[in-house]
Amino acid sequence: GDVYKRQEQLKMELRPLNKEFNFRAGQYCFINVPAVSSLEWHPFSISSHPYQSTISFHIKNMGKGTWTSKLVRLSRIASREMRSQYNNLIVNVDGPYGNPPSLKNYPVLVMLGGGIGITPIHSILSDIEQTALLNMDPDLIPNPKRVYMFWTVRDVKMFSLFSETFKTIKEGNLSSDMMDLRFFVTRSVRGEFMSSEANTKPSDSEFDYETGRPALRQEFSKIRSAHPKQQVLVFVCGPKPMVEEAGWISREFGFDFHEETFEF
Repeated sequence: GDVYKRQEQLKMELRPLNKEFNFRAGQYCFINVPAVSSLEWHPFSISSHPYQSTISFHIKNMGKGTWTSKLVRLSRIASREMRSQYNNLIVNVDGPYGNPPSLKNYPVLVMLGGGIGITPIHSILSDIEQTALLNMDPDLIPNPKRVYMFWTVRDVKMFSLFSETFKTIKEGNLSSDMMDLRFFVTRSVRGEFMSSEANTKPSDSEFDYETGRPALRQEFSKIRSAHPKQQVLVFVCGPKPMVEEAGWISREFGFDFHEETFEF
C-alpha cells in the first residue's frame, strides 16, 4: 500500500494482494500496519468507491503519542528518506463492516460531513457519480436522483483532501441537475472563529466556500419545500453535536436519518 501525507491528514491507498475486495460505499474496515504496531487495529471509513481497483482511507492525525501520529511519522520518513521501500508497505485489513442504508428507496439524499467525517460521504458521492455516468439517460439513473451535500471544516486546507473529486463533479454534467455541493469553514485563515451561521463567500480556495456553519433548519426547510412528497434520507458523519442537531431537525421535517458514530 502507498501512504501519502497532506498536512495532518493521510491518504492510504491499498491494492488487495490475495483476492478481490468487495464493499459498499459507506462501509468501514479495521486497519493494522505492522510497521507501526503489530497488535493495534483501528477502524476507518473507506473513502474510495466500489468501482476503483484500489481501496483508499483518509486518516486524521489524532495527536502526539497516538497510533495515527506514528503513522504520520512513518509517512514522513518514507517521503524523506526511502519512499520506494514504502510503496509496498504491508497493511492488514479486516472488513468491510457496517450496514449503510440502501439508497434505492430515496429519491433525495442529504449528506452532512464534519471534518474528516467526509470520508464515507466521499465514497457514497463517488459511487453515485459513477453509477449516473454509466446511465446517462436520466430516466435510467437509479435513486437518489437529487443529492445535497454540506461539508463543514475548521481549516480551509482540509478541502484539498478531495479537491479533485469535487472539482470533477462540479465541472461535470451532473453538478447542476443532480448534485448540490456546499462547503463551510468555521475558522478563518488567521485562526479566528466565524459566526455560527454561514454568510460570506471568500475566494481563497480552489472552489467557493461559505463561512460559519450551515443553518440546518433553514436548509432542510428548503429541501422539504423542493421535494414535498418524496422520501428524504439524511446521512451524517462527524462530531457528536453535529450528529445530534441533524438528527432532531431531520425528525421535525419527517426525514429518515442515518448516522456514523466514529469519534474524530
